[in-house]
Amino acid sequence: MSTPGVAGPKQLPDGPGIAVLVIPMPGGVRPPTADTAAMIAWLARHGAPRTGEVLTRLQRHGWTLKLPDPAAATQSELWASARFAGVEQVRAAARPFEGRVDRLIRWTPADRPAQTTSVPVTEPRGAQRT
Repeated sequence: MSTPGVAGPKQLPDGPGIAVLVIPMPGGVRPPTADTAAMIAWLARHGAPRTGEVLTRLQRHGWTLKLPDPAAATQSELWASARFAGVEQVRAAARPFEGRVDRLIRWTPADRPAQTTSVPVTEPRGAQRT
Protein backbone atom coordinates (compact mmCIF):
# COMPACT_ATOMS: atom_id res chain seq x y z
CA MET A 1 0.00 0.00 0.00
CA SER A 2 1.36 3.42 -0.86
CA THR A 3 1.78 6.24 1.63
CA PRO A 4 -1.67 7.77 2.02
CA GLY A 5 -2.41 11.47 1.66
CA VAL A 6 -5.48 13.00 3.29
CA ALA A 7 -8.35 13.96 1.01
CA GLY A 8 -10.15 17.21 1.77
CA PRO A 9 -13.95 17.30 1.72
CA LYS A 10 -14.07 18.53 -1.88
CA GLN A 11 -11.30 16.17 -3.06
CA LEU A 12 -12.98 12.83 -2.34
CA PRO A 13 -12.13 10.24 -4.98
CA ASP A 14 -14.96 9.07 -7.24
CA GLY A 15 -15.77 5.55 -8.31
CA PRO A 16 -15.23 2.10 -6.84
CA GLY A 17 -12.30 1.11 -4.71
CA ILE A 18 -10.97 -0.82 -1.75
CA ALA A 19 -11.31 0.54 1.77
CA VAL A 20 -9.12 -0.43 4.71
CA LEU A 21 -10.09 0.28 8.30
CA VAL A 22 -7.37 0.13 10.95
CA ILE A 23 -8.52 -1.44 14.22
CA PRO A 24 -6.06 -0.62 17.02
CA MET A 25 -5.71 -3.13 19.82
CA PRO A 26 -6.61 -1.70 23.24
CA GLY A 27 -3.70 -0.29 25.25
CA GLY A 28 -1.57 -3.02 26.75
CA VAL A 29 -3.32 -5.81 24.84
CA ARG A 30 -1.16 -7.42 22.19
CA PRO A 31 -2.76 -10.62 20.91
CA PRO A 32 -0.49 -13.33 19.58
CA THR A 33 -0.45 -13.77 15.83
CA ALA A 34 -1.88 -16.96 14.46
CA ASP A 35 -4.92 -16.05 12.39
CA THR A 36 -7.79 -13.64 12.84
CA ALA A 37 -10.17 -16.25 14.33
CA ALA A 38 -7.57 -17.16 16.96
CA MET A 39 -7.01 -13.46 17.70
CA ILE A 40 -10.74 -12.85 18.24
CA ALA A 41 -10.96 -15.81 20.64
CA TRP A 42 -7.81 -14.64 22.47
CA LEU A 43 -9.18 -11.09 22.83
CA ALA A 44 -12.43 -12.42 24.32
CA ARG A 45 -10.51 -14.42 26.95
CA HIS A 46 -7.88 -11.78 27.78
CA GLY A 47 -9.67 -8.59 28.68
CA ALA A 48 -10.66 -7.15 25.31
CA PRO A 49 -14.02 -8.75 24.48
CA ARG A 50 -15.42 -5.55 22.91
CA THR A 51 -12.57 -5.46 20.41
CA GLY A 52 -13.27 -9.12 19.61
CA GLU A 53 -16.95 -8.27 19.11
CA VAL A 54 -16.06 -5.38 16.76
CA LEU A 55 -13.90 -7.72 14.69
CA THR A 56 -16.70 -10.30 14.55
CA ARG A 57 -19.23 -7.63 13.48
CA LEU A 58 -16.87 -6.38 10.76
CA GLN A 59 -16.62 -9.92 9.39
CA ARG A 60 -20.40 -10.33 9.48
CA HIS A 61 -20.72 -7.11 7.47
CA GLY A 62 -18.44 -8.40 4.72
CA TRP A 63 -15.09 -6.95 5.78
CA THR A 64 -12.03 -9.20 5.41
CA LEU A 65 -9.71 -9.11 8.42
CA LYS A 66 -5.99 -9.07 7.72
CA LEU A 67 -2.90 -9.17 9.89
CA PRO A 68 -0.66 -6.18 9.05
CA ASP A 69 2.46 -8.22 9.81
CA PRO A 70 1.69 -11.95 9.82
CA ALA A 71 5.28 -12.77 10.83
CA ALA A 72 5.11 -10.64 13.99
CA ALA A 73 4.80 -12.34 17.37
CA THR A 74 2.01 -9.93 18.38
CA GLN A 75 -0.19 -7.35 16.65
CA SER A 76 -0.83 -3.75 17.71
CA GLU A 77 -3.55 -3.32 15.08
CA LEU A 78 -5.59 -5.29 12.60
CA TRP A 79 -6.83 -4.28 9.15
CA ALA A 80 -10.32 -4.79 7.74
CA SER A 81 -10.75 -4.40 3.98
CA ALA A 82 -13.71 -4.44 1.62
CA ARG A 83 -14.69 -3.26 -1.87
CA PHE A 84 -17.19 -0.42 -2.23
CA ALA A 85 -18.85 1.47 -5.06
CA GLY A 86 -17.64 4.79 -3.65
CA VAL A 87 -16.36 6.74 -0.68
CA GLU A 88 -19.81 7.64 0.65
CA GLN A 89 -20.77 3.94 0.79
CA VAL A 90 -17.64 3.05 2.76
CA ARG A 91 -18.23 5.96 5.14
CA ALA A 92 -21.77 4.71 5.80
CA ALA A 93 -20.43 1.18 6.37
CA ALA A 94 -17.69 2.43 8.73
CA ARG A 95 -19.85 4.76 10.88
CA PRO A 96 -21.21 2.01 13.16
CA PHE A 97 -17.59 1.26 14.13
CA GLU A 98 -16.61 4.86 14.93
CA GLY A 99 -14.59 5.03 18.10
CA ARG A 100 -13.38 1.46 17.60
CA VAL A 101 -11.52 2.01 14.32
CA ASP A 102 -9.03 4.67 13.31
CA ARG A 103 -10.77 7.91 12.28
CA LEU A 104 -9.23 7.71 8.80
CA ILE A 105 -10.15 5.16 6.14
CA ARG A 106 -7.44 4.13 3.68
CA TRP A 107 -9.09 4.36 0.25
CA THR A 108 -7.55 2.95 -2.94
CA PRO A 109 -9.44 3.62 -6.18
CA ALA A 110 -9.95 0.45 -8.23
CA ASP A 111 -8.52 2.08 -11.36
CA ARG A 112 -5.52 3.70 -9.58
CA PRO A 113 -4.08 1.11 -7.13
CA ALA A 114 -0.97 3.21 -6.44
CA GLN A 115 -3.00 6.22 -5.27
CA THR A 116 -4.10 5.39 -1.74
CA THR A 117 -5.54 8.31 0.18
CA SER A 118 -6.94 8.74 3.68
CA VAL A 119 -10.56 9.76 4.03
CA PRO A 120 -12.19 10.68 7.36
CA VAL A 121 -14.98 8.35 8.49
CA THR A 122 -17.12 11.46 8.96
CA GLU A 123 -16.80 14.87 7.38
CA PRO A 124 -15.18 17.48 9.62
CA ARG A 125 -17.65 19.84 11.29
CA GLY A 126 -18.63 22.64 8.98
CA ALA A 127 -17.54 20.79 5.84
CA GLN A 128 -20.33 20.42 3.34
CA ARG A 129 -19.96 18.70 -0.01
CA THR A 130 -21.36 20.67 -2.87
